[in-house]
Amino acid sequence: MTHFDAYGIGNALLDTEYEVTDNFLVSQGFVKGRRHQIDFDGKQKLLATLEAVPSRSSAGGSVANSIYAAQGFGCKCGFLGLMAKDYEGFTYQQEMVAAGIDVSAFATSSDSHTGHCLVFITPEGERTMVAEVGVSGELAPQHVEEAKVANSEIVFLEAYLACTPNNQATALKVAKLASQFKRRLALTLSDVLIIDEYREFLQEICEFGLDVLFCNVDEAKCWANRESIEAALQQLINDTNIAVVTDAGKGCYVASRAQSMEKVSGYPIEAVDCTGAGDMFAGAFLTGLTKQWDLLGCAKFANFAASRTVANFGARFPTIEHYREVSNEFRGD
Repeated sequence: MTHFDAYGIGNALLDTEYEVTDNFLVSQGFVKGRRHQIDFDGKQKLLATLEAVPSRSSAGGSVANSIYAAQGFGCKCGFLGLMAKDYEGFTYQQEMVAAGIDVSAFATSSDSHTGHCLVFITPEGERTMVAEVGVSGELAPQHVEEAKVANSEIVFLEAYLACTPNNQATALKVAKLASQFKRRLALTLSDVLIIDEYREFLQEICEFGLDVLFCNVDEAKCWANRESIEAALQQLINDTNIAVVTDAGKGCYVASRAQSMEKVSGYPIEAVDCTGAGDMFAGAFLTGLTKQWDLLGCAKFANFAASRTVANFGARFPTIEHYREVSNEFRGD
């Protein structure tokens, strides 16, 4: 059985990016900077309005992006997601396999379809996501291979798994297995709206013994129900061993039960597209943990990697070799 530095479980979604105006978002009723969920018919209607708008597509999904990054930075990774027997599913799987990632992707009947996320980028680089999860929402406990969880240093879940009953059951099974096999369990809180709607489920995940919790400042305050980031971090440490809170281009906060809060400065850069910055950050931070760096070193590398991704379009670098170049470029100061 292959040993994994990091094994991710999450939505397997094909990302398609469009550059749009604020007026477009308003006309469609989307809140800028948030993630929205629609059904298949709603997605088709939306796509009809975008026929003349240039687009870029690539394999995506929050944890999938982080796992792709960790693989690029030198880790050995696996990913569990669900896709259909369609062109999108084939393209997705091929992209992950080409990067060297072990993909436990279970094909489904031909009348299903692979999940899709439309990503709208406004001129200042802010991203707004509209997801139609497709067959990804049917990822179920029977798809989980216990041996892969048992042979992973870190197991990584996304809060988006809260959105369907099958995904919830899958996340709970993985969390239980991680606890049983004494694997490090990491979770990204994903979105304020997810926290508000599925708090009880997310707390249940934490009860299995969460080692790393990722979120941004807004998510941290929402999760902890606190006004200040300092108070929020104190509360977060009750739920996890290591709390990591991103603050856009300003850097991040990191704290643990053994180490007080530290603010780690970011790397100033002109943002072109913020899509996937948090995913890149998490992938880089987890890479540092697998290499046994201290928390400050993990945070600096994660800030550095995130700053490089917002300077380009898309949640991922153009090639897997680009990740290695970024890793070599990082000096740790």
